[in-house]
Amino acid sequence: MAITASRGVVTTWLLVVMAVCLSAVQGVEAQPNPLPDDLIQQLGPDARLIIHGNRPDAFNGPGDTDHARMETVRVDGQPLHTAARIHVLRKTDPVWDASLTSPWTTAPIRKGDTLFGYIDIRAESEKESGGGQFTGWLQGNRSGWSGLRQVDGAPGGQWSRRYFTTVATRDYDKGEVNFVLHLGIIPQTVDVANILVWNLGPDADIASLPSSRLTYEGQEPDALWRVEAMQRIDRYRKSDLEVRVVDARGRGVAGAEVEVALERHAFGFGTFIGNGPVLQDSPDGERFRNTLHRYFNRITCPAYNAQTWGWPNPATANNYIRQIEWSRRDGYTTKAHPVLWSRFDWSPDAWVALRGDPPALRRAIEDYIRKTMTLLSELGVEEVDFFNEPDQFDEYNQVIRAQNLTADWFKLAHETAPNIRLGINEKRILSAGGRDTDKHDNYFATIQHLLDEGVPLRAIGFQGHMGEDFTPPTRLWTILDRFAAFGIPLHVTEFDVNTEDEQTQADYTRDFLLAMMAHPAVDSVTLWGFWGGDMWIPQAALWQKNWQPRPNGEAYIDLMTKTLNTHERLRTDTSGRVAARAFKGDYVVRVRVDEKRGEVRVRLGDEPGVVQVTVR
Repeated sequence: MAITASRGVVTTWLLVVMAVCLSAVQGVEAQPNPLPDDLIQQLGPDARLIIHGNRPDAFNGPGDTDHARMETVRVDGQPLHTAARIHVLRKTDPVWDASLTSPWTTAPIRKGDTLFGYIDIRAESEKESGGGQFTGWLQGNRSGWSGLRQVDGAPGGQWSRRYFTTVATRDYDKGEVNFVLHLGIIPQTVDVANILVWNLGPDADIASLPSSRLTYEGQEPDALWRVEAMQRIDRYRKSDLEVRVVDARGRGVAGAEVEVALERHAFGFGTFIGNGPVLQDSPDGERFRNTLHRYFNRITCPAYNAQTWGWPNPATANNYIRQIEWSRRDGYTTKAHPVLWSRFDWSPDAWVALRGDPPALRRAIEDYIRKTMTLLSELGVEEVDFFNEPDQFDEYNQVIRAQNLTADWFKLAHETAPNIRLGINEKRILSAGGRDTDKHDNYFATIQHLLDEGVPLRAIGFQGHMGEDFTPPTRLWTILDRFAAFGIPLHVTEFDVNTEDEQTQADYTRDFLLAMMAHPAVDSVTLWGFWGGDMWIPQAALWQKNWQPRPNGEAYIDLMTKTLNTHERLRTDTSGRVAARAFKGDYVVRVRVDEKRGEVRVRLGDEPGVVQVTVR
């Protein structure tokens, strides 16, 4: 990932283009790095520096351990004096076991305030690119953790400045927010000179602020993978369709106008609808439903079991049921998410109270499985994310401690509702540069164990929440190839792209979807929302709250209406025939000969299709 500054400040920092060497000097005294006067002037008189992370001894880093250590080094050839150097000696689990944290905020933050900051960073490692990798969080971490802004990166050996911006969604007191870099992702050496954050107040012009231009491998318009992707898409996602136009006597009609229009893709393009306006009798509700009808054929409906905002809440339960009923009534492939998520913080109070009684907890969970799967089956749900994030969350299993517990729960769900396809769902498989191989191994082993125990698994899910460490398309294919060996359909279940770089966000949205379409084992991609008025990460939305498409939305629309669409207008030959290479799915074929009309609907599958239309 290359990073450059854009939109605004032209500074004397030629950070990205200057290759410099940092020499570690034992006993170097930490000195404050100068603040950028030109940037401060641009931010204006109301900007208030609230995180003063411009000297190494202000950071909280790892001690001298067997997995990481930190020292202060002198910086030469830059308008910097000193930096913190963190040596990550081995990959850590969790990744924050090797981390660097800024000082706490020196002033309060109010809901609606714009927070702007940057990191000056460089890194080296043994990975192919030679650079490092980090996940950063501007976080509230005093009275319960909350994330204000995630910043991912893969810095190289040259100094780079990584800008970030966010808007606070709640109030924070002085000393409640800091910035942390999680560095234990890979063995690496990371130098950090500055972590600075300003509060710009509630009226900042975000569009005028400096931003970081991000790139990823394969983004180039002439990248070789694109040719292969389109060849694969033609091979796996299209079939031949022949239309024969005849008159009332069965004779071929030459010169007939034929329209072949795709109405519904065989490939699944889905979205999560959350607590959005899908049921509302309002302008937003109508626009929301119309957008669903035009661009999606699958819906994931919420089915959480959290005490206050899940099934235990009668109002929420009623909303869940009504959403599923609407989705089925309008003809969408309907999935519920999730049935089990093995974490007590998002569980009913009654389950939390049973942590000291494992047999009773197991009975309660199994009663819930029977009740929920029965209800979902009666409502017509076709698929569920039955078990969510098994690698990170196994709190029920840790209490009950029964052999093959998860497999038994899958089997119980299948016995209760054999008509519902059971899926498993995990994060950080396709995301984070595709480098979390331990996560890949664990997920693969979990799936293999379930299959060995006879679980009728019908869907393997990958969440797909993409930060700014973009996984190259060819790396996505390599990961998918491994899991495709199970012979079970693969699904991207929660796709979004969270970055301030709107152009790269649009490019990656397009390229990710093309890469998924190009892999024969992938059955669907579901977005984790699409509208800025109801989305867990508004910055990742395709449409703004006012329904104007963002650049990534324009990229999605272009895919759905052009690149991945079939809409042909043809004329029959002398025998009354036309042929088209068309995406698999449901079609309407309309024919016109003078004032005569004919229309048929046809489903195009793996085998070539032939349809006859009679005009009268």
